Amino acid sequence: MTSDITAQIINGENEGTTYTYSVKEYADYLLEHANENGSDEEKAYAKAVPLVKAMLNYGAYSQIVFNSHTDRPANAGLTDNEKKLENVSVNIADPVFEGLPEGTIFEGATLSLKSETTLSLYFRSSTPLEFSCEGQIVEKEVSDEYYAARIRSISAKNIGNTFDLKVNSGTVKFSPLNYCKFIIASTASAPDEQLDKQKLDLLNVVRALYLYWQKADAYFT
Repeated sequence: MTSDITAQIINGENEGTTYTYSVKEYADYLLEHANENGSDEEKAYAKAVPLVKAMLNYGAYSQIVFNSHTDRPANAGLTDNEKKLENVSVNIADPVFEGLPEGTIFEGATLSLKSETTLSLYFRSSTPLEFSCEGQIVEKEVSDEYYAARIRSISAKNIGNTFDLKVNSGTVKFSPLNYCKFIIASTASAPDEQLDKQKLDLLNVVRALYLYWQKADAYFT
């Protein structure tokens, strides 16, 4: 979110002005101009303030996990209190597996938090597998060990959705929050100060992601 994006309009030999900006710069502009009693635009900014602050926090904790521009965190403009992450409890039903092909075993899931949010589900199977999920982009990847179904481009407001992944004639019901719930549960036996850095960094970005989803869900509802 703090990386520079450069844009320029070029029409034949005519080149427009080059502009450089970042997601953080836009977010800071929005926070600076938010006013519940101002113009319609300023009121719209004010409505988005909780979501934008949660987004910047998520960006900052993601920077730590990916070791990206950690010297200029996305949430640098927030107060110390706003930067803090509360402990979260994810209340979501466990995944459901219905009618998977004979010889097919679910091996686990990962959640990619890079340029887009991607939920990947992994299977071992003696039967060739095909995947689909209504309303979502699903990519199949086959290796010597696994069939992987990657549900890509999950928007912030849909992180709490449970996706119905079709696996041949069977179905897997799985949510990105199932992954978050697993990470939180796997570290619950020890206080934060006793976790090694890698586990704590992952836990924090999952907490930030969950809080970001909550604000997105409220904003778009």
